[in-house]
Amino acid sequence: MQNQTAFGAAVGFSVATVFFSAPLFFKLFRRDSSKKTTTLRCLGFEMGGTTCKVATGEKTLNENGKVISVKIITKFTVKTKDDPEETVQSLIDCVMNAVYEEVGIAHFGPLELDPEKSDFGKIASTPKLRWSDFRALAVFKSKMPTRAKRTTIDTDVNAAALAEFYLGGHKVRQSLAYITVGTGVGVGLVIDGKPVHGLIHPEGGHTSVIPHEFDKDYKGSCKNHGKYCVEGVANNVSIAERRGIDKEEIHTLNDDDKIWEVVGFYLGNLCANILMMTSPEVIILGGGVMQRKVIYPYVLKSFTEALNGYLVHPKLTSNLTYLFFYIET
Repeated sequence: MQNQTAFGAAVGFSVATVFFSAPLFFKLFRRDSSKKTTTLRCLGFEMGGTTCKVATGEKTLNENGKVISVKIITKFTVKTKDDPEETVQSLIDCVMNAVYEEVGIAHFGPLELDPEKSDFGKIASTPKLRWSDFRALAVFKSKMPTRAKRTTIDTDVNAAALAEFYLGGHKVRQSLAYITVGTGVGVGLVIDGKPVHGLIHPEGGHTSVIPHEFDKDYKGSCKNHGKYCVEGVANNVSIAERRGIDKEEIHTLNDDDKIWEVVGFYLGNLCANILMMTSPEVIILGGGVMQRKVIYPYVLKSFTEALNGYLVHPKLTSNLTYLFFYIET
């Protein structure tokens, strides 16, 4: 278990502007400052279910197109509104005078990510009803005060996964998984240095779980799966519902509240399932809920119990170095 403060997951700038907009995907094994470099000015947007962020910054590439450094110059946060266009406009207003060449958008899903389709960049069905069928990429492009040379989009959790893969210092060679736990629970996967899309994109937060005995009378927060998926029992909505408070009041719960052990139980099982199914070299957990550090030992305990000694690897010993927890700074 380690605390991770990599640049990656802080804002949508993390990868949206760093990698999606790069000419090609390149692996960052080392920095070679002796080569000729190019610096590009970027805007990055992170669209979350509770808050949204925008950052201005710069990325530096070497002569081979490898991103060798990134720098955030300014960043702003706004509350996610019921009206998606109003939310986007609030973000654009924060950077109306910014100078940029490339734009990246890291957006909560599910998203249409097939660039060959006419609705590329559109949100599909989502619990945030007014956001369903919202043409996110098209709206961003239409509202930007200056046309960027390149504008692209991916899921927020894929963006964080890519940033951790390239810039997180994890010494991975091929693969990484990133789990975000907030209003939703998302899983981003990087395989061979690229985000996994496939049929759609991973929706690991909706994988099935066996409910904890603590939840025998709880129906779950997921509108599709109730308490039978990870999101329905581990997101901030489910935590608030069980305690009869608003999700904005979760910070008032004590560290010794039973709910943190229960959330850790579900997340540990999710990590074990991801390991069994995709075998990433490392798994990182981040998001608003994961800022509560008391959860970490419960995640580790549940993860270890779920494996039950089946897999043998140095990273899976009692001194776990396989799971990382991202702390926002």
